[in-house]
Amino acid sequence: MIKLAKTSFGNFLGYSNDYLFQQLERNEFHDPDVGKFIQENIKKGDNCIDIGANIGAITIPLSKFCNKLYSIEPQDNIYLALCGNLFINESYNVIPLKLAAYSENTKFSIAAKERLDEWVGDIDNGFDNVKSFGSISVEKNENGEMEGRKLDDIIQDKIDFIKCDAEGGDLDALMGCERIIKENNPKIIFEFHPQCTKKCYNRTWQDYEDFFNRIKYKLERISDSNYLAIKI
Repeated sequence: MIKLAKTSFGNFLGYSNDYLFQQLERNEFHDPDVGKFIQENIKKGDNCIDIGANIGAITIPLSKFCNKLYSIEPQDNIYLALCGNLFINESYNVIPLKLAAYSENTKFSIAAKERLDEWVGDIDNGFDNVKSFGSISVEKNENGEMEGRKLDDIIQDKIDFIKCDAEGGDLDALMGCERIIKENNPKIIFEFHPQCTKKCYNRTWQDYEDFFNRIKYKLERISDSNYLAIKI
């Protein structure tokens, strides 16, 4: 069932079963370490990217601090909720893009049941049975319904901050932003989930370290699963 949650940081349409939406209903900010970073570091002139925006739990508050924000979400039904939330919160400086950020241009579908995170729930029986849309992984499929795109091919603005939460696909999403990163040296916050990253994308922490070392970024862990990357 779709409901409306009114919070101190925005109003949000979402599915009542969804873990993130239930957080919002309790007026809890998703990823408080990310929220603290945004409040302390993002300025009105900054342009930002939110990869894995979901229904906008980070996008909506971030949009109040920055100049322009690209909000990336590949799931059809969640993208519609995101657009609705942008409208009801008057977040007119946000450009929503319905795609999966990736290291190449390809097609995706929702991952096979055995590769989905245990928190997802029974997606085969409909959206009302999903416990966590944010835990849904995708996989390459030439007949897939989702577009996978390199953001380097789409975004030409100067970018000052990237938040990435791609459910294990964060490295591949950021690899598709390599030109943007090299040209602009944005601050980056990304998530790393070892099991999902290995299972769905065959990546390890060493792959992340190799990428950031190559582009001369240092890493700092800011919470259990969130890392801050800053240009050296």
